[in-house]
Order: sequence, then C-alpha cells, then structure tokens
Amino acid sequence: MDVLHKIKEPVNVYISAVMALGIVLTSTILLNNFSLVLPGSVLLLFLSAILLLEFYTILMPPKGNSLSMDSPVYIGCLFLFGLQASLQVLLIASILFLILERKASWWKHLFNFSNYSLMLIGSFLTFKWLGGELGILSIGILLPYIAGTSVYFLINVIVIGFYFFIKLSKGVMNEFRGVIKEASSSYLITLVLSLILCFMIKVNVYVGLALFTTMGFLLSIAFKQYFTLYQTVAKKANRDYLTGLYNHGYFIELLDEKVKEAIQRDEPISMAILDLDDFKKFNDTFGHLEGDNLLKHVGNLILSESRDNDVVARYGGEEFVILMLNTNESLAFQRLNALRKKVNDTFYKGVDVLPYGCLSFSGGVYEYKEGTSADFLYKTDQAMYLAKRKGKNMIKRYEDEDRYDHGVLSEDKMQIAKQHVNIFLTKDLMTYRHSNRVFDYAYEFGKRLDLRKKNWIFWR
Repeated sequence: MDVLHKIKEPVNVYISAVMALGIVLTSTILLNNFSLVLPGSVLLLFLSAILLLEFYTILMPPKGNSLSMDSPVYIGCLFLFGLQASLQVLLIASILFLILERKASWWKHLFNFSNYSLMLIGSFLTFKWLGGELGILSIGILLPYIAGTSVYFLINVIVIGFYFFIKLSKGVMNEFRGVIKEASSSYLITLVLSLILCFMIKVNVYVGLALFTTMGFLLSIAFKQYFTLYQTVAKKANRDYLTGLYNHGYFIELLDEKVKEAIQRDEPISMAILDLDDFKKFNDTFGHLEGDNLLKHVGNLILSESRDNDVVARYGGEEFVILMLNTNESLAFQRLNALRKKVNDTFYKGVDVLPYGCLSFSGGVYEYKEGTSADFLYKTDQAMYLAKRKGKNMIKRYEDEDRYDHGVLSEDKMQIAKQHVNIFLTKDLMTYRHSNRVFDYAYEFGKRLDLRKKNWIFWR
C-alpha cells in the first residue's frame, strides 16, 4: 500500500509523465534511422567532450551553483549535424553516466535524459520553423540560432519549474523565481558559447571540439580556485574571529532571509538570546585572555548542543543568539533551558568566583508572529533582559514582561526600588531572587483579590 501511495503522489506522476514523453519521442525519432549519423571518431570526440565538461563544471559564487558546459556541445551538434545525431550522442552519454554514477537513483538519470531530449527536440523544431539550415552559419541569420537556444532553456525552465510547483506546497513562487534567475544567466552564457563552438566546429570539427573542451576544462579549474578564494574571504567576513560562530552583521542578514522563508512556508521560527552572567567579574579577576578563552568554550558548547539547521552567532560581547528554524516557542524554551542546565553542570576553571559558583547565562526566547525581523530581535532581547532583572541563570519568554503593571508605583519610587534591588543583587543573590518571588506572589494575590491600587502594598 505504501509503494502504491508513493506512485500516486502528484510529483511522482509528473516525473513518470516527463520520462515517458521523452522516451517515446526519442525512440520514435531514432528508430526511423537506426544507423549512426556521425562518424565514429567524431562521435567519440563529442562524447569525450561531454563527459569531461560534465565532471569539470564551473562553480559560480555566491551559492556555488554549477554551470555545466555540456549544453553548448549538444546545441552545437544539433545545429550542425541535426536532431538525430544530437539524440544519439545524448543517449550514449546518458548510458555512460548511468554506469559511471551508479550511486545516483536510476530515475534521476532517466528524468535527466528525458528533459534533455525534450529540450533538443523543441529547440530543433524552432530552429527549422524559422528557416535555419544545418551546417550553415552566418552573422546575418542568427535568429533561428537564438530562438532555438531560447526554446531549449524555456523547456528546461518549464520542466524544472513545474516540478517545484508540484513538490512545494508553499514558497513555490520564490523557488520558481530562483529557477528563472539562474536559467537566465546560464542562457546568455550558453548562447554565446554555443555560437562560438558552432563556428569552431564548422572550421574543423576535431580542432574545434578539442579547443572548446580544453577551454572548458581550464575555465573549470580557474573558477574553482576563484570560488575557493571567495569562500575563504566570505568565511572570514561572516565569522566571529574569536569563537568561529557567525558574527553580528551576517546574522542580521540571515535573520531577514530565514524569517521570509518561514513566512512563505508557514513554519514556526523562534529565537533565543543568551547573555553570560557576571562575565565582567570573571574578566576583571582573570584578565581578558582568560575571558576570551571562556567565550570560545561557551561558543563551542552552544554549537555542540545545536541542531544542524540552527543559526548560531555571537551577537556581541558575551551575548550569543540561536535562530531555531521550524521550532515553536515552547520547544525553543525547553531547548534553551536544557542548554542552561548543561552550562551549569560544565566545569570551567575559575567560575567559583561567580555568584552561582558555576557558569550560567540569562536567556530569552520568542517565536516570530508578525512584524519585521527587527521586531523579532527586539522582543527576544527584551525577554533576555527580563531574565537578567529577575535574578539571572534563568530563561524567560517575552510575554512574561506583560505580567507586571508598572503604573502601580510612581517613577521615583520605582527608581528607588531598583537601586535597592541592585544592592541586593551584588551582595546577596539569593535574597534578591527571593524578593522577586515575593513580588510575584504579592502581585498575583492583588489581582485575584481585586484590590485597588491604593490598597496595594509591596515589599521588595
């Protein structure tokens, strides 16, 4: 039943339809004349060029998308030797890829073959319809070549785009725009390369293909070195030099991106900000070098307890931030609290000078609901500061802030109360946290007894 259900899934039905259409059309064309159109040496040269260029692709920054130069070879063969010759090359090349890349699923090979065959057939029909003649190249009649290449990529965009449309229930337009954007740049590059290859093959098929393949190979090596350099520079620019985590600037950039993706996919996304408790005291006691080592230790600890899809960054100073994808606030709270206990239980030399006698942090969590990514960050930050005010070494949600009616006391009295609280915090942490609990209970009693403000008395 599970196998039957998978077969009936829309995306699998679509893949099967594309494969069937490509196989039927290719078989019909090739069976009309089963003999090889190209001479054996020329066929071997085309296959060698395709295999080499397929394995040595050009890596394009910033995401590392690869540009394969096999399409110009197929198109060059199509415009110079015809549809049957190009389909024969495609068929033999696909069989060789199936043997060489046995780890890939068979249906991926078949789907790729069918997609290429549909692209070549559509391109050739457009080329002939606009009056293109095989083997005849002229600057004055470029329209059939440009239109044929355009249809080649248009079919690719439709086939791949419709696959995303069926597979992704949400965020499909974003994915489709990505396909269009990538295909547009690839189209312009391939159009120029195809025309260059056609002229080179027209002069001498052996020399032309050999030079083009060598050029593709050298470009692949050069772009790989360029991409490696780009990745090295980008990593240094995006990483915190001390902890190796993402830095503040790159986190803000990723935050905007991940929030938009979560909205499009209708998935929860939560953030946690944590601040090491009394780090200044540790720094002042043991020096900045030991303080840096402590930050590295905590950064590694946070990273080891994070999931692969979490975005972990050093937000600044002794503050760290974790962006939890596809995670609601309740689960984010549980995870951050488990991390807090893990940090408490982790021994680090010198932490006995801290008020709790162990490593600790104050953390805030918040699940995105609406507004900008800046609002998201602000509310998480406020939750963290609430944890600080309530006695440190605890986790708070943003909604906890609304529990207290700050209008109960006048501003002057509130300032005086805060000064007394800070004295307790520096001298007696337990008394400070006890006074906070007394305040919470008094506030709740007052609400439940429906006391008027003038009858409320608070002891801090």
